[in-house]
Amino acid sequence: MLRALIFFLLTLLLAPVSASSPTTERFKIGVLAYKGKVAAVQRWSEHAAYLNEKLAPLQFQIIPLTYKEDEMTKAVINRQVDFIITNPGHYIELELGGHVSRLATRRMSGPQGVLDLFGGTVIAHPSSTDINRYADLAGKSLLIPSRSSLGGWQVHLREAVAQGVDLREESTVTELKNHTKVVEAVVRGEADAGFVRSDLVEELIAKGKLQWEQFKVVNPQSVTGYPYRLSTRLYPEWPFAKVSGTSTELATQVLQALLVMSPEDAAARQGKIYGWNSPGHYSAVNDLFRETGLGPYAKTHTTLAEILNEYWRQLLSITMLFSLLLLVSTLRTKRANRSLQCEIVERQKVEQKLRQAANVFQYADEGIIIADTTPKIIDVNQAFCRITGFSREEAVGRDPGFMYVDEGVTEDYQNMWEGLLGSGFWSGTVWGLKRSGSVFPQQITITSVVNESKEVEQYVGVFRDITAQKEVERLQFETSKAKDEFLASMSHELRTPLTAIIGHSELLVEQEPDREKRRSLQTIEHAGRIQLALVNDILDISKLESGKFTVDEAPYNVSTLIHNIEQMFSIQAHDKGLFLKVVQQIPESHLLLGDKHRVQQILINLISNAIKFTEQGGVTLSIWHVDGQIHFKVKDSGIGIPSETVEQVFKRFEQADSSISRRFGGSGLGLYISINLAKLMGGDIRVESIEGEGSQFQLNLPYKVSTLPAEAHANQYDNEGRSPVESLHGNLLVAEDTLELQILERRMLESMGFTVAIAENGLKAVELASTQPFDAVLMDMQMPVMDGIEATQNIRQQHPELPIIAVTANVMQKHRDAFHAAGCSGFISKPIDRNVLRETLTEMLKL
Repeated sequence: MLRALIFFLLTLLLAPVSASSPTTERFKIGVLAYKGKVAAVQRWSEHAAYLNEKLAPLQFQIIPLTYKEDEMTKAVINRQVDFIITNPGHYIELELGGHVSRLATRRMSGPQGVLDLFGGTVIAHPSSTDINRYADLAGKSLLIPSRSSLGGWQVHLREAVAQGVDLREESTVTELKNHTKVVEAVVRGEADAGFVRSDLVEELIAKGKLQWEQFKVVNPQSVTGYPYRLSTRLYPEWPFAKVSGTSTELATQVLQALLVMSPEDAAARQGKIYGWNSPGHYSAVNDLFRETGLGPYAKTHTTLAEILNEYWRQLLSITMLFSLLLLVSTLRTKRANRSLQCEIVERQKVEQKLRQAANVFQYADEGIIIADTTPKIIDVNQAFCRITGFSREEAVGRDPGFMYVDEGVTEDYQNMWEGLLGSGFWSGTVWGLKRSGSVFPQQITITSVVNESKEVEQYVGVFRDITAQKEVERLQFETSKAKDEFLASMSHELRTPLTAIIGHSELLVEQEPDREKRRSLQTIEHAGRIQLALVNDILDISKLESGKFTVDEAPYNVSTLIHNIEQMFSIQAHDKGLFLKVVQQIPESHLLLGDKHRVQQILINLISNAIKFTEQGGVTLSIWHVDGQIHFKVKDSGIGIPSETVEQVFKRFEQADSSISRRFGGSGLGLYISINLAKLMGGDIRVESIEGEGSQFQLNLPYKVSTLPAEAHANQYDNEGRSPVESLHGNLLVAEDTLELQILERRMLESMGFTVAIAENGLKAVELASTQPFDAVLMDMQMPVMDGIEATQNIRQQHPELPIIAVTANVMQKHRDAFHAAGCSGFISKPIDRNVLRETLTEMLKL
């Protein structure tokens, strides 16, 4: 009887409860209001508006629910909401209770890209030199937001237990119901330490509400790619989950709408998230609960203090009666009756739970399998039969492996048994087999059921069909792949003619003595560069939105970078009758660390805009550093921006006034890319403007100084600013199939002093390289007969040390990786920058 009771109670905790929600036109989304109900509605209301628009005529409503009196848990169990957004710990507790199933995991924007993980941070006063690890918190006073908070309590408890300290018994813990209040109280010295969610201290510092010197981080951890101060392991972000009883069709529609949410949508911006992704694996949260005895693993025995707190009035009455009448026999009788009554009540509760467990097992939305240790199936529920097509009679008595495909099942079984034997728990995705012979993906969780001797008696598996989810993921992948292929093709087809237009224009400008003709040629070149900038902007946006954009960190000379930019724009400003002034407060004595090319890209965009929108006066670039940041301010005396439209300038394809694009030109992409680049580098861009008087844009970046002196390393890291006038020499082979580009490259190289041979395809290049000595090869990658990759591989076999430089319009990272793998020594993109060409050849030939 006791073994059966343990089995059904565990089944009740693992399987989701099924109940039919009343049919209404408005579906309710419960959100955990850990900062208060008003703040929760303000943050998530746009999600309801977003789903109302995407899934019209269906209507959705946000219901804020707090930690107080377990509002969220009660709302889920009583089916008062259809979906929930909550922290992972709360979600796992509800999932193991059979009440919810996850649809998606939220993605957050971090300083270095998109994040879908978080943890916890322990802070203490800087003077607390005796507190450095969780083990040091024994006997200390602690502040937490709530015992239900994953990032503010539960993740910390796990780390403390791992270090041999149970803070529930060895420390004084006070709940403040708010993460920010915990930080403020610790700073004021009201407790020894406080627990909060990771990223909170950085958020308060960014808002000016906290300073680094006001606290220290206890038990600091370093995780590659994670940008925030951390004291614990990392866990999946908050899930968006379906409450049991909510229809699968509705859940699929909601999931599809969430997965296509853009970071620019109002719902994402107001919710302070990047968007939603396929649901993450929350097994780490389940491990946390098991190791700390929280949630479904919490001990349920009643303590003496709880009994006294609950029944003190009755005990006092009995004690008074005993003291007054000394009726020992009467007291014993009453105690016996009370004990009997309690036993009856407990038995009724057990019977009620057994009935609930039976209902859960029979009517759950997910399939449930119960097997013994042989293993043979003991029982299955109705959902199992509905999903797989097998009847109960066909399943009972068989090995569970009969309902899985043969391919890969051995490896899957091995992993499953390793998990079950090690921890008594396994969760994963496998391919199931239906009675019809068709296969389907399923998410399954298996837990072992043990007896009083800790021996495994049975296994309970809960699974669901995730075919719709997998189809959405496949469509996402195909869409992303098609977009990448289109952008690569578009970039190549535009760059090839732009190479001829820009290159020949440059050559003709140098050779044309007539001023008017030279100006016309410069106009042609300028138009080509505008088109090239648009192509580059579109590629940058694609990488930013896909999360594939990365920034480098290398030493660079900021003074040389500023000088090069000044030289670049001085003629353009002079031609418009404007002044261009550079003010650098203190020249840097050492090289800075950062992505020089992205810093230059942002400054070029800001100065180009300033000159474009200024008719008289001029533009001033100021540079200084203070408080750990370097600042670049571009100030102009141009047309200015109306105050009500200032924020629009950082949006895609938008300008403050639509008439501006007609008057001055521009795509509206530059500032959108610039502010995203700044954020990726850990900075931002701020704007101040007065309409009719001018604007100032300020780029703020982390000030990181290397150990390399600026003067000693200027030539090594910043030689692009020099004007190459010395004549070079060498015998070069150019592989290029386009006649116009053959002529252009020959002219460019011969003007530098090189001797040039032309091969019209890759096969011809291989033949020439095998019969004539060359100092270097400039290889186009997309050619007839034999492409550049195959030609490079053949030449590399004959000449292992010969420099081979890819000169191509295929500029995406996957193309560069392929060129490098084929054996290319360097890379030059089309249109060809003559300075880059000269510097690359100088470096490769060691001239």
